Amino acid sequence: MQLLTSTPPGTVQKQYTAGPLQIVRWSNIINCHIFPGPAIVTALHSAADDAVTAYFTSVETQISGPGGYENHANETEEDGQVDSDGSAAQSLREPEEEEEEQDGDRLSSEDDEGSDDGDDDPTDLQENHTKSPDRFGRKLSVVSVSTTISTKTETLSPQPTSPHSMSMSSFSAALPASASWAAAQTSLGDPPTARGLLLLAEMSSAGNLMNEAYTAECVKLARQDPEFVLGFIAQRSLNKEPGDNFITMTPGVQIGGGGDALGQQYNTPEKVVRDAGTDVVIVGRGIYGAQDRRKVAEEYRSRSWRAYEERVGSRPK
Repeated sequence: MQLLTSTPPGTVQKQYTAGPLQIVRWSNIINCHIFPGPAIVTALHSAADDAVTAYFTSVETQISGPGGYENHANETEEDGQVDSDGSAAQSLREPEEEEEEQDGDRLSSEDDEGSDDGDDDPTDLQENHTKSPDRFGRKLSVVSVSTTISTKTETLSPQPTSPHSMSMSSFSAALPASASWAAAQTSLGDPPTARGLLLLAEMSSAGNLMNEAYTAECVKLARQDPEFVLGFIAQRSLNKEPGDNFITMTPGVQIGGGGDALGQQYNTPEKVVRDAGTDVVIVGRGIYGAQDRRKVAEEYRSRSWRAYEERVGSRPK
């Protein structure tokens, strides 16, 4: 997940698809704030759609010439090639080594046979133009180039039969008791290729400038594009109207609560998940500052999950 900087929408779009990072290739979820304006969402959504389309698009070129010469070249839309609408698409695949380019002047098998000293038979000129040299003394060839562009129409998720619709408790119960977490991940299948956006709607630091009007605008933009905007980074759930189904991820979480000298304000997992209705906790110093990080990370996980069960009523408080 990559936080995009405060630049004009067009520049952010280029940061997303090009440059040294090419974020769209490896990040399923990105997040940004909306200070550049509503076009930031449009620009990122358009770039994400182009990338996914390019991922499912392949190009096959067939070249044939005299003497049965034939060459096939299979390509994918990888290097920002232009789509039918004229926009550049960035592929999700890693770039592959390019094959050596064919020398267009050596497509005919007759080029290696040397030149004929005799006169040309006029009846042959209609069928074989290799007798007529170009201004460099090379024989010309009649070639046929055929290019086919095909786009897959399969679902974005490579594993449509995976139990994504199951609750985690049901999914865990379906696995053998000895199954490891790695085995559980494998049974879920590959992650989907779809891309999504989180809007930075609220911050946990004291005195930040993301006021209620800014947060309300984030919610408005999300409702206008729920296909791409999957949720928010915020301190509480922002699902207020019927049909709202946005995920909320909350930073600034520590088991002990409190704050620091730079204005960072911490909330407990119970407060943000059970009381404020958020879905995912983002923990930084609470884990990497601990002596036993694995143990502390498990504590955050178990307390957050218990708080979620208390909120939905599957576990008494």
